Amino acid sequence: MSVYSECVSTNVTILKNNLTKALDAVKHSPSVTDIFSHLDIKSCTHLEGVLELFEMSFDANRKGLTNIGYSRGDDDNSIHLWPVLAPFVEEGCELIMEHDGERETVRFSNGGFSITPDDEEEYFEEDGCSVENEHEENCEEGLGYDRAKQAPNLEDLLDQLLEDFVKGDLDSSSMKRRIIENKIAVRTDNEGCTALLLILKWISDANGEKFLSLYPKIKEIVYVLLESGVNVNQQSEDGETALYYALAGERWDIVEELVARGAILVNCKEYNLIELVAKKASIKVLDFIRAKLGVFKRNQTRCLVLACGNDRNGSDTQQRAEFVRYFIEDLGLKVNSVVKTSVRVHDIACKNITPLIAAAVAGNYYVAEYLIGAGADVNMKDASGNLALHYCAGPVSDRDSRSRLRSNNLELVKLIATKQCINLKNNQGKSPYMLALKINKPAIDHFNSLLAVAGVNLPTEINDEFSGCVKLTPREGLAYSVNYVSGKLHGEQLFFHSENNPFVAISYENGNPHGEYRVWHRSGAILLQSQFLKGKPVGEAAFYSEEGQLIKKLNFDEAGELHGRQLIMNGANEMAVDATYRHGYLHGKVFFKNTKEEKVLIDDEYAYNFPSSVPIDIEALKEGRVSGATLGAARTDLLFVVTMKGLLNFGDTLFFHKPAKLSAFIKKTQLESIH
Repeated sequence: MSVYSECVSTNVTILKNNLTKALDAVKHSPSVTDIFSHLDIKSCTHLEGVLELFEMSFDANRKGLTNIGYSRGDDDNSIHLWPVLAPFVEEGCELIMEHDGERETVRFSNGGFSITPDDEEEYFEEDGCSVENEHEENCEEGLGYDRAKQAPNLEDLLDQLLEDFVKGDLDSSSMKRRIIENKIAVRTDNEGCTALLLILKWISDANGEKFLSLYPKIKEIVYVLLESGVNVNQQSEDGETALYYALAGERWDIVEELVARGAILVNCKEYNLIELVAKKASIKVLDFIRAKLGVFKRNQTRCLVLACGNDRNGSDTQQRAEFVRYFIEDLGLKVNSVVKTSVRVHDIACKNITPLIAAAVAGNYYVAEYLIGAGADVNMKDASGNLALHYCAGPVSDRDSRSRLRSNNLELVKLIATKQCINLKNNQGKSPYMLALKINKPAIDHFNSLLAVAGVNLPTEINDEFSGCVKLTPREGLAYSVNYVSGKLHGEQLFFHSENNPFVAISYENGNPHGEYRVWHRSGAILLQSQFLKGKPVGEAAFYSEEGQLIKKLNFDEAGELHGRQLIMNGANEMAVDATYRHGYLHGKVFFKNTKEEKVLIDDEYAYNFPSSVPIDIEALKEGRVSGATLGAARTDLLFVVTMKGLLNFGDTLFFHKPAKLSAFIKKTQLESIH
């Protein structure tokens, strides 16, 4: 039996600077990713996405994520996350959980956490009771019982009644007597539910042969409750009534009896009724509610969209398609109707959603087939820029936990996909083709077949086995010819400003830059001349302006560390930086000038990153024996060292010597080349 859990209070906080570290820890924790592989945790790009997959609540603010905790419901799996997240939780945070009424406190300290059950004595004393005498009367006046044998609640009474009656331990008259003697008909639970509400809620989704054999007994209890004065219009805290649950279970005999006894729907929340109709996909339920209340006049489109996006426990049936047909052909709704406000279809909140997009989110083939036959436009986008095909192709967000289920529906992809849709991008710059690459090879194969028929050059799939040349020759913009061996960059890699106008030439060996690295301006003048050895820059790297003026000169040792004289010139050919390094350390003469303000910022001798003005024992520094106070006094100078190193590099725009970034660029441009 599942345990109901609820977060009573929490101040659990992960600061902003720890969010990425915490996400990486979760994604690389087998104890989480293996157990919950169905959640596709590894595709999450933010920690918020992971927490939402585990149905955890939190507040996102400038501080980071605060008040983290499992919100409420059955099967709290947050206990699997805490061991991984604990090192990133702020010291002293606490979380109080309640599991089926039993409380426990989770405390975070020293990168770990501990769980302490609440002391039973304190628990009862908080309620105003004492456990010193086990036989003391209940604090509520007039009810005396042993603390060890508390009076059963309404749900327990009803459970026992049903069990005894079904087993035959009670006959009809004894069952009626127990209902009257225990006042079962007139009691409510702590959520405002009567016994009638509870029993109808239990059977609202029940099916199967076993249930059908029990139904006559259950119905007899319902009728006795009705005869015993139960309030037929009592509402739960969620605003639902007995008639609502009878309709949810399509128990029409009970519906008729409730209506005959004065049950009404007028107090039910309209949104609850809309969700009920959408879930059941029952024309009879829809017509009953419309006849009684005339509702859905303003919300018919919302109900249609929800019906298209509801699969009733994973089933995609002709009945649902028939229900959608009834909305469009009998009630006159437009097949391309749009709900502009937010609609939650499964775990995705969408705005500007159409019936076809909703059907794609749910993976409802028969509904989508009907809609397209009725004229649904596959090119319509929601507020996030997603087509129906985006939702069929792959995960549109970290929270899209149903993407794997949809990705198995190749027939739905074939139904919706057109050559024009395949490369249309959403607001995040992702096309259906790009999304399908993550988890949906059957969709990629189908997309490629459509593109091949249309005469489109297909992107090269670069995997661990790929060997060969990958080329890009766009009508305008950057072109290239890059070489791979066994999935790794290998050989000469060439990039062009335009056809026959070289931009970059760099040699790779076994996935790392190795050999000459040259860059040219559009005019053909040299921009960069440098050398790499097994992934590291070596020797001199010289940068030039289009007029041939030296801009920057860097020197490296064989380990790729700055070594020797480093120069940076400004546009007026004035010295801005003249610094000497020894194997990665500032060591020697250092000159640093703000040429715009004509102000010299540094002009000093350095030894192993420390200026002469800071007395440092070099031997002690090498052995790690320099005091914290001394290092603290040199903090400003150390920040300058970091700043200086940030200037003495190849820059962000020249990334061709970075294998991971270059490979990502190649794959991205290959996808973008589809037209």
